[in-house]
Amino acid sequence: MSNFASEISELLIRELYDLWCDARTDPRPPHHDGLILQSTPHRMWPYLFYYNVEGSRRYFCVHNGTEIVRYFKKENTNHYMHDFVSEDFANSVFPLYQGVVETERPVYYRGDLEIDDERYYEYSRLLLPLLGDSGRVENIIGIMTATGEGRSYDRPIDINRRDIIWDDS
Repeated sequence: MSNFASEISELLIRELYDLWCDARTDPRPPHHDGLILQSTPHRMWPYLFYYNVEGSRRYFCVHNGTEIVRYFKKENTNHYMHDFVSEDFANSVFPLYQGVVETERPVYYRGDLEIDDERYYEYSRLLLPLLGDSGRVENIIGIMTATGEGRSYDRPIDINRRDIIWDDS
């Protein structure tokens, strides 16, 4: 297990990372045909998301799993990310997405997910780059899990707090 994988405590997230690693044929990310939604285990589908990369800060949501829809209380499939996140949130998360595109490296991060105006729970996300026919990153597949509503806590000191770990393997 790589140092990066050892930092991931959530089984589903680590399993998707392992599938991504297995789909690689060289040090670069796998081609999008090598790791597509249909090839992932069904138990992951509710937690998966898949974006087309369409230029700087343009991410088109092709798939948002049912658990992600439930967490955010909104279906964002077939919409651009900038249309469904706040400007503050976009400014805090877009550098991670752009970093995945530019460096071709996965990133794993944890943060605070709002339940309502006063309660939060911790969520974890993994972003994985996929190459397109152009030889560049054209898609991002990812997975998100959350601690669950049963473990909520009061508003965090900094809503933009995130533990960020880049894959250096």
